[in-house]
Order: sequence, then structure tokens, then C-alpha cells
Amino acid sequence: MRFLDDVCQLVSDLIRGHVRQTITAATTTAYLGGSPGRRLQLPETPVTAVLSVVQDGTPLDPASYSWRRNGALWLRTGAWGNGAESEVVVTYSHGWTVVPGDLHAVALAAAARLAPNIAQVEYEADGAGYAVRGSFSRFTLHETIVLRRYRRQAAAL
Repeated sequence: MRFLDDVCQLVSDLIRGHVRQTITAATTTAYLGGSPGRRLQLPETPVTAVLSVVQDGTPLDPASYSWRRNGALWLRTGAWGNGAESEVVVTYSHGWTVVPGDLHAVALAAAARLAPNIAQVEYEADGAGYAVRGSFSRFTLHETIVLRRYRRQAAAL
């Protein structure tokens, strides 16, 4: 049973790495460069709450900004500083409490493909059970299409 748990964890890690997101619900503090505009993009979505925003060391009143599930953080007036010289620190909650069904299906399909393929997964007995080291050649085209919908955009890195 431990071997299957390890394979599932490996696939979960591969998916998270591919989409560059945590996926499951989490709270994160993001350090963002300022912007001469009114909009900043938070790195991980969906955003479920913005807990605090600090611009160049000054906490902002929640009434001075708004946010959207898609990660857009809007300043009601003014700008997010003067570009790279400014820093905006945002503590926010994001992700899903229940993993979306299509992501769950990708994980199950990839784990089913990976688990019986001994050439892709090496396991050895250790003091605590099995340690999985895997090389995963790729997700299928269908899986990649699903994962693309959840992938963090490069500009938000």
C-alpha cells in the first residue's frame, strides 16, 4: 500500500510542477514588484481571500484595493509604486479545498500508467517502507490540455 501512496504523491508532485501551482488550498505571502498601473497579478489562483497588502512597508486599508478569483489585485486609486523599486507584499489564500474533477482524473490516469511500469518507477525497501524515485516521460496530449487550463502564466512567476 505504501508503494501506491508514494506513486500517487509522485504524480501529484509532477502535476504541481507542471502547472507551477500548489492546487490545494493554501495561504501564501507573495513579494511582488510594484507597477505604475493599478493592477497586479497574484501568482496562484483561484484567489479565495486577500488577508493583507503592504506597499513599500505601509499596510493598506482593505477598502483601498479589490481582488478577483483570477488573481487580479486592483488598487482603487493611484499606482502600485514606481515599478521595480517598489515592493508589494500580499498575504492571500488560494487553491481548491476539493481538487477539480478533471485534475483528479489526470492524476488517477497518470498514476495508473506509472505504477505498473517498473521501468519508470524504482523502489527499494528501506527502514520505513518504500522510497519511490521516478522518471516520468510525459503527460498524454489529453492530460496536457487539461493541465494547461491550470498552469500559472509565466508573467506571474
